[in-house]
Order: sequence, then C-alpha cells, then structure tokens
Amino acid sequence: MRLNDPLPISPSYRGPLFQTVAWQVGLGVFSGLVFDGGILARICLIASITFWAGALVVICRRPQSPTKTDLKFLKDGYLPLMLVATALVFGVRKMKGID
Repeated sequence: MRLNDPLPISPSYRGPLFQTVAWQVGLGVFSGLVFDGGILARICLIASITFWAGALVVICRRPQSPTKTDLKFLKDGYLPLMLVATALVFGVRKMKGID
C-alpha cells in the first residue's frame, strides 16, 4: 500500500460514519453556543476524541467485513458516549463542590 492509496475499508462504513460526523458537528456547534464557560464544548471534544479512538479500533479490526454491531456502534455510539461523559463531568464537579 502506497501513501496515496485510498483506505481499504468497506463501503458499508460510509453511512454510519457520515451520520456520526453530522451528529458531532451539530452537537459541537450547539455546545459552543451554550454560555457555560466552555464546559459543554470541552465535554463534546473529549467525547469526540474518545469515540474516534474506539471507531479506529473497530475499523482496524474488521476493515472489509464489519458486523452489525460494529455499524451500530459507529452509527449510534456517539450520543450515549456524550451523555455519559456529560453526567460524569457534572457529577465530578458536584462532588468537588465546583457547581
């Protein structure tokens, strides 16, 4: 494989990845507009980085033959991760007495 070659992944990844990017852009813009000192925007960024690390593992493990679970994770995995990250961050902030 040369540097200029396209990634050898299955075309069935395209739809779920496109939907996830749309969710991330939408939630990223929304979280940037919230007047909370950037807390929600940082949570969104952390959730995005975490999601893409997991997505990279999923795609690298089965580049040509994704399972239904792989595609489901790539399609719908970001939103639950964002909710969990938000709950954890605000829970820790509450325990520390910041809010």
